[in-house]
Amino acid sequence: MSTAELITRYLAPKTAALAVTGHGGIAELDPQTIAGALVFHRRDGSWRLSTQIATQREQAAVLLILYLYADHQDVLGRIQCLVQPQVVKALDRAPPKLAEVIRAAVLEYSNHHQCPRCGGKGEVWRAGNRTYPKHSLQQAHWLKTNRGTLTTEECAHCGGTGRVHAGWSHRSRSNAAGISWATYKKYYAEPYQVALNVLGDLEREGMGVVWRNLRD
Repeated sequence: MSTAELITRYLAPKTAALAVTGHGGIAELDPQTIAGALVFHRRDGSWRLSTQIATQREQAAVLLILYLYADHQDVLGRIQCLVQPQVVKALDRAPPKLAEVIRAAVLEYSNHHQCPRCGGKGEVWRAGNRTYPKHSLQQAHWLKTNRGTLTTEECAHCGGTGRVHAGWSHRSRSNAAGISWATYKKYYAEPYQVALNVLGDLEREGMGVVWRNLRD
């Protein structure tokens, strides 16, 4: 790929990952654009999802994007209800306080920081056996000149989202879920981690829905 092609790719909007100002990432989409890709607003001020939803999992993914990126705080309860079956399926059981665990996990998951590996862009440049954050066009030219072949790839550290999980301590998690530390440690540490994993998968799926709708 020529330097000119690399520059064009660097400047062009990316269609495989989503981010919003304040959360990091390649494409800087404001909350209104994100909501507009997913929500139909009625004249009375209410709204409904405008995208075609085939499954409860897809609905959970879309609502999670609205919660994380478009400031739709009113969907937290619906996310909790829709995520719970996904966590139960992964665990193959339903602990008594799973709803509280999921609610705390969603709150923790919304606390992310910019990825230090890609600088929040979701992509890195690869030259040889090393990767480099995409800082500037001058850097692209220097790498191309001095390191030979230069390609772009998804950042492995953040999975292309431009954000990394900030991470609460286990005691903070137990407090947020309203579960004693001893009970959390024995019965709920695994379900909590599974819930975070499910949320990560749903976020990536929801990103795909946003970009699909924006392209359409």
